Amino acid sequence: MPQELLFELDDVRVTPYVAQFGSISYQIASIGSVRAVQRKRLSRIAVAMFLAGAALLVAAMLRSGNEHQADSNFPLAVAGAGIVLVSLLVQLILPGKLYKLILRSHGGEIEALTSRRSKFILDVKQAVEEAFIAHAQRAGRNQ
Repeated sequence: MPQELLFELDDVRVTPYVAQFGSISYQIASIGSVRAVQRKRLSRIAVAMFLAGAALLVAAMLRSGNEHQADSNFPLAVAGAGIVLVSLLVQLILPGKLYKLILRSHGGEIEALTSRRSKFILDVKQAVEEAFIAHAQRAGRNQ
């Protein structure tokens, strides 16, 4: 029986009977609900800034042997500490975002798909919801 394809992009395929994410497939009939969630993760910019600031701070400490060298490396240490603090603020203001597609089945919740692209996750969610409707209509016709 040929299956009507509702969605296909990258490694994701959705038909009225099956939702396939890479090599893992789920029967539409076994899925109770689908939802998309947004999670925060570490910002790449904040991580890079933190590492650079920490490196400056460590370099200033390592180069500070006697009191004169410590005084001359003080601005470098302050700059490093400032960059570390700014990186923490950047993480608070601009956190990285990760989107997940969660399927609920009889066995519990399954994180079926993860992406940084919100539109991709929302399109897959819509396709799975359309598959629910198409599956219900076909099941109704067969009874």
